[in-house]
Amino acid sequence: MSRRPRQSLESSLANEFIFGSETRPEENLSNEISRLKGELKVLKSQSSQSSMLLPVDKIVPLRLPDGMKQPRKYFEPSAMARLKDSIAKHGVCEPILTRPSSDGMFEIVSGERRWRSASELGHVEIPGVAKQMSDGEALEIALIAHLLSENISAIEETDSLIGLISLRTKLDPAEVPSLLTKVRNAQSRKTDYSGIISVDILNDVELILNEFGISLASFVSNRLPLLGLPEFILEKVRDGKVDPSKAVLVSRIQYDMQPKLINELAEQPLTKSQLRQRIAEIKSIGKDAFPEQNPSVSESSTQPTFDSIQELYTKVSRKIRKKDVTINRKMQIRINRMQMALQEILAELDS
Repeated sequence: MSRRPRQSLESSLANEFIFGSETRPEENLSNEISRLKGELKVLKSQSSQSSMLLPVDKIVPLRLPDGMKQPRKYFEPSAMARLKDSIAKHGVCEPILTRPSSDGMFEIVSGERRWRSASELGHVEIPGVAKQMSDGEALEIALIAHLLSENISAIEETDSLIGLISLRTKLDPAEVPSLLTKVRNAQSRKTDYSGIISVDILNDVELILNEFGISLASFVSNRLPLLGLPEFILEKVRDGKVDPSKAVLVSRIQYDMQPKLINELAEQPLTKSQLRQRIAEIKSIGKDAFPEQNPSVSESSTQPTFDSIQELYTKVSRKIRKKDVTINRKMQIRINRMQMALQEILAELDS
C-alpha cells in the first residue's frame, strides 16, 4: 500500500497559536500531537479575562463537509446538569475554542458542553478564542480535545481515535478496524503484514495510539469489538440518543429484543440501575415484557374510564401541592407526553 502525504498543520492555529510564530518547526507526528495536547491544556487553564467575549447566539457546533464527522454527539444529562449548576454559580470560567465562518458565526472546535449550558441558562456572551483553521485542522483539534475529555466513553474514544488515524494516514475510516485487526493477527502469528498496510502508516497508527496511552494490541482486543455492536444500537449512540455504556448493556439481551429495548431507551431515558431492572424483567418474562398495543381498543368491551383518569389527575395534583414537590425533568417529559396525547385525542374528536 503506497503512503499518501500526511495532513499538514500550516495554519495560524498551528503556527501562531501552537508555535507562537509564523515559522513552523520540523517535528514528527508524535511531537505534533503532543504539542496540540499541550496547547489545549494551556487553553483550558486560561482565565476568561484572557479571551474575548463571543455572543452566544452567534455560536454554532462545528460544521464539517460530508465524510468528516464531529467527535462529540452525546451529552450525558447528569454531567450537563452539574456543569449548568457550576456555570450558574461561577459563570463560564474556561474559554471555548472556535473558528470564525464566512457567515459571521463562530463554529465550536472545543467547548460545546459549556456553550450549550450557558445558552440554556440564558447567557448572552461567553469567553472564547477564535482562530482561523481549515476543516481538517478543526477536526483534528476537535478529536484531540475530545480524547482529552475526562468523561469520554470507550465507544466515543474508539470512534475519535479511528477518526484521528484516518485523518492523519488518509485511510478510509470504515477500513481502519479491519486493517488493524488483520495486522494484529499477522503480528500474533509472526507472519508478514506488509501487504496489508505499509510500515510507515503502521508506525503512525502506533504513535497516535501511544499518545493516548493505548497499545495496538489493546486497541484491537478491547476497543474495536465495541464497534461490533449492532448498527441499530450504534446509530442511537452516535446520534446522542443513548449513553454508550447503556447501549452495551442492551446488546447483552436476546438479539430479537434489542431493537425494541434500544428504541424504548431512546424515547424514555433510564438510569443504569433502572435499565438493569428492565433487562432482568425482559430476561425473566421474554417478549411479554414488550406488550403489543391492541389496535382495536375502541371495539373491546372495556371503554376508557375517564372518571378514573380524572381521579388519578386529582391525586397527583394533591400530592404535588401537599409536599411542595419540584417537577423534575423526567416528570415534565411524561406530563408533556400526556398533554400531547390528550390534545391528539381532542383533535380527532373535533374532526
